[in-house]
Amino acid sequence: LTAPIVAFGALATKNAVDSAKAIAQVEAAVKSTGGAAGRSVSQLEEMATGLQRISLYDDDQILQQVTANLLTFTNVTGTEFDKAQLAILNLSTRLGTDLTSASVQVGKALNDPIKGVTALGRAGVQFTAAQKEQIAALVESGDVAAAQSIILGELETQFGGAAEAAANADPYTQMANEVGNLSESFGAIINEALIPVVGYLQGVVDRISGFSDGTKKAIVVVGGLLAVAGPLVIAIGGLISAYTSIRTALAGLTIAQLKLNIAVLANPYVAIGAAVVAAVALIIYNWDSI
Repeated sequence: LTAPIVAFGALATKNAVDSAKAIAQVEAAVKSTGGAAGRSVSQLEEMATGLQRISLYDDDQILQQVTANLLTFTNVTGTEFDKAQLAILNLSTRLGTDLTSASVQVGKALNDPIKGVTALGRAGVQFTAAQKEQIAALVESGDVAAAQSIILGELETQFGGAAEAAANADPYTQMANEVGNLSESFGAIINEALIPVVGYLQGVVDRISGFSDGTKKAIVVVGGLLAVAGPLVIAIGGLISAYTSIRTALAGLTIAQLKLNIAVLANPYVAIGAAVVAAVALIIYNWDSI
């Protein structure tokens, strides 16, 4: 029972730390861009949870590799920002690219639609001549959001549903992601409880660092002896157990069979050697039966 609890605790604390790191990156991006995307951190967290459930990506992975990166493209805002996140997951799933690369690719295209169309074309996303002309006209008239909508619409046409299809085909990853989310809340509690322990350990480390070289050497020697003690006790226990078994076996044999003096049992090392001889003798003696 202890091992699974410890394993879950270790997983929970790691997941809680990963979640905190992801949220910290999003918070930093929102702050540095002055909230240009028009979405709060809590809204972005909620969106990431929703996207996790229709993809194979964990919400922390989405926050750190998609949301935080997309926030740096300040021309991508509002509903276009929301649609762009899903488009990135679909593109990454279909083409097998990592989320960070897909995020930068889509972010650049939406941030500067005229250049972005050409860049996406090199990546395999095709636009007609009429679409390219329309996008250019919209950008020149100042309606960047409408130009972005054309790009997002084409991404939806070519890659829409890819992430959800992959999620439906792999319920095990979905289940693992949900368990990971559950463990994060427990991990946060454990991490909070560890804070005073870390402070105490820092004090201990500071005190030990102030010890003389002779004292530190003594600690190493004692530590080494204690490290050896465990295996040694186990080995001695095994030797005693083996000796007991050998002594019991030898007790059932006649002197005529082994030609040994019963006094040999008084010495465990001799007894072990005698046991080997006895085993060979018994095998030879009973070879026909064997």
